[in-house]
Amino acid sequence: MRVIGVGDNVVDKYVYKQTMYPGGNALNFSVYAKQLGVDAAYFGVFGDDAAANHIIKTLNGLEIDLSHCRQHKGENGYAAVDLVDGDRVFIGGNDGGIQKDHPIVLTKEDIKYIKTFDIAHSSVYSDMDAELHKIKEAGVLLSYDFSNEYTDQKLKTVCNDVDISLLSCGQLTEEEVEALLKKTHSYGSTLSIGTMGLARFNGI
Repeated sequence: MRVIGVGDNVVDKYVYKQTMYPGGNALNFSVYAKQLGVDAAYFGVFGDDAAANHIIKTLNGLEIDLSHCRQHKGENGYAAVDLVDGDRVFIGGNDGGIQKDHPIVLTKEDIKYIKTFDIAHSSVYSDMDAELHKIKEAGVLLSYDFSNEYTDQKLKTVCNDVDISLLSCGQLTEEEVEALLKKTHSYGSTLSIGTMGLARFNGI
């Protein structure tokens, strides 16, 4: 199997540690797949600062294919994190950095490359909803993580272009989750998955 994450990458800057950690939903998909022994690639937009260089170096060390990534002069996406009463708290960021000025627009060459993979994954944080139909039309199985950033209109717009919808549902009851997943399926996704980590934790 070959898989590719398409979209967001960031670094989490832990202020209290003075340490940067690579992240981002699409990027993490590629990393976790690689750690499970799957042939994985990542396709996204990098800046040219220390944060971008740290991510690129890390992914190269993991032997994740970056051959089709874009790189532009400017600040890579980041989120600043601090520790408050033992919990992580996000205290700032730059909303994706350079990707705001250079969003992903998939060319015919990009799609030809993505078609060499069995599964592609993107997310609500990748700001490329208008491009998703190109991947779907190319016949590549496409998953998409909405996190908890979904509205009914968002679901209507995106679900028809993705095969697998992932939604964070920890704030919902089981009945609400069931209704949401049925709605997501009715909007076009073949498979809808809701995670309820927070709800289950609170129930312990």
